[in-house]
Amino acid sequence: MSATNIIEDRDVILNNPPDILLTNFKMMDYGLMQNHFHKLWVHNLADPSLLKFIVLDEIHTYDGAQGSDVANLLRRLKLKLNINRGQLCPVGTSATMGSGDNAKTQLLDYATKLFGEKFDASSIIGESRMALGDFMGKD
Repeated sequence: MSATNIIEDRDVILNNPPDILLTNFKMMDYGLMQNHFHKLWVHNLADPSLLKFIVLDEIHTYDGAQGSDVANLLRRLKLKLNINRGQLCPVGTSATMGSGDNAKTQLLDYATKLFGEKFDASSIIGESRMALGDFMGKD
């Protein structure tokens, strides 16, 4: 790792597991199934409290069969690393949250099913748009 590049070599990553791992769900699945990737989890297996966060970008895309696959993958990860419910802080990001009276309730239910963790209304960080004039001012 340097100021101008990141580590992209798989063997380097396996021999020196990073504090932050950026990956996709396909590689995470592969990493849980292949014995060659066991080194990636060695510190987490020794101390399950090390893994604090899991982040899924574009959470709204994990629906249907893919959503089921990702939900099961997260459960397998927690089982492998002996992570108790409530220990992991799951984060889902999306610019597409939905609207309507029950949108937040549906989102909380969706996140609970996907991550296998309980969420409440304080878990949602939303946004509201400003009118162009309010943002830019009179000038």
